[in-house]
Amino acid sequence: MVYILDAEGRVVAVVHPSKLTADVIRSVLAGKVPDVEQHPGWKDPAGAAKYFREQLEIQRRLAPFSRRSSRRIERWQ
Repeated sequence: MVYILDAEGRVVAVVHPSKLTADVIRSVLAGKVPDVEQHPGWKDPAGAAKYFREQLEIQRRLAPFSRRSSRRIERWQ
């Protein structure tokens, strides 16, 4: 899903990436709500919640390694 925000930071559209076109972007930049088919949302909200929780847990487990790697890079610079 692609969330499209206007200049004030409000969500004006939620679309599938295949529906994101130059015309949609031009419309938003012109201050209009784009005329595009909205993404229908998750068909399985519970499954979506489970998936995102798993992704968050993976990121939390990998975070110590990414910090350690960035420290190593800083030492070499």
